[in-house]
Amino acid sequence: YSAANNTTYYYVVTAIDTAANESASSTEVTSQPSALTLLIFDDFETGFGNWFDGGADCVLDTSGSFVNGTSGVINLQDDTNTSVVSTGDLSLGSSSEVFVEFDFQVASFEGNERFALDVSTDGGVTFPFTARVWINDVDFVDDGSVYNNESVLISGIPLTDQTRIRFRCNASNNGDDVYLDDIKVFER
Repeated sequence: YSAANNTTYYYVVTAIDTAANESASSTEVTSQPSALTLLIFDDFETGFGNWFDGGADCVLDTSGSFVNGTSGVINLQDDTNTSVVSTGDLSLGSSSEVFVEFDFQVASFEGNERFALDVSTDGGVTFPFTARVWINDVDFVDDGSVYNNESVLISGIPLTDQTRIRFRCNASNNGDDVYLDDIKVFER
């Protein structure tokens, strides 16, 4: 039997002795996840770190106005091929899962504007896997002042030594912003 990580299981065990006396006891056990290894962490205080600037619609914002008042955040705007920020190749060929944790804040998102986390396994030639999409008024509320913490488990795809992770903005204009900070990438 294989237990799933971080899952609580309840067991009842009944014992019968030679005199036919029964005793029952129950117990609760929570399975533990296998160890995560931190691959990269970036707080963007001194630049892009392990992430690559996607172009005109990706900027390093050092105003200190977004995501809990830190001085460096990644700002993605609009919906173009430059509305992205991505890692370089991550050597994940022997990994089974990737876990991404980050903080974000949005400003001026309307309707169902969104942003996404994509995965490439061919060195960024294509990004065929979308690990998660966050939609305005469904997954977050854009009131311009709330910052959120998110965690995404990426599993079930063939990870390679050319795996890249990308954040992509899908909004209507340059006034629609998603701010990303404190991005951690773990492997298992």
